[in-house]
Amino acid sequence: MENINIIVVGASGKMGQAIIKEILESSDLHLVRAIDIKSSPRIGHDAGELFGVQSNIKISSDLSIDDLEADVLIDFTRPEASMNYIDFCLKNNLGYVLGTTGFSESEKNKISNAAKKIPICFAPNMSIGVNVLISLVEKATQSLHEEFDIEILEAHHKHKVDSPSGTAIRLGEEVAKASNRNLKDNAVYSREGIQKAREKGATLVFQLFVAVTLLVIILFFLRGMENELN
Repeated sequence: MENINIIVVGASGKMGQAIIKEILESSDLHLVRAIDIKSSPRIGHDAGELFGVQSNIKISSDLSIDDLEADVLIDFTRPEASMNYIDFCLKNNLGYVLGTTGFSESEKNKISNAAKKIPICFAPNMSIGVNVLISLVEKATQSLHEEFDIEILEAHHKHKVDSPSGTAIRLGEEVAKASNRNLKDNAVYSREGIQKAREKGATLVFQLFVAVTLLVIILFFLRGMENELN
């Protein structure tokens, strides 16, 4: 198998560093460029320096490709940056692995349209466990949604900036799809104070509790109280 030549953007961040480490430890992956914003203090440093490996690739803010042989760009950054990286991948016919979250509907449409022209792997959570959970949520919703309300609660570390998270939204999308609803029309994203009773089967509920913990997502299927009383 030929080496896959990879550009990593957001190279100084936690995910960028984790991805670079995996690439450098692989025999069939090859890091060809590590990119970050101009203001990053890691510009000019070796991409593997923080975990004690010499990669011979300096972190740079220059994304020009010119004579560079590249196959894939990996992006775990921010939506506004990702929109530019999509254009770059389209222009240079690169595969695009996208783990960024927090996109608007118009931005998601741009990603969807780009996927008709170049290979794109777009997932709000790359964890095998979470993707198994998404499948299980679909099956549970198909069986239970007529009799149960559904709530998704999540907790994150203090550095999480988008709320709800891409993972919570993805779970909500699966719930909506499996119950023939539209997430945009039916989701309720917070509750505070005295609220009206939710209409039966009308809403999905997201609640965000900020915490200094790893990501925790709890999904509740709550049987309506009127059913319990009957």
